[in-house]
Amino acid sequence: CAQRGLDPVRTYAELTTRYQAPRLKRPFNLDARRAAGFSEAELDALQATG
Repeated sequence: CAQRGLDPVRTYAELTTRYQAPRLKRPFNLDARRAAGFSEAELDALQATG
């Protein structure tokens, strides 16, 4: 997303809808996702959709 100048939160939502991706199952390991580079905005969006 950074290379293409895309918003990662918005792009993820669009791609999951377009390709009918299955919903992610809770619980989310937020600490591991932060360590992997997820932003707080990405984590907030993830929790809102789950």
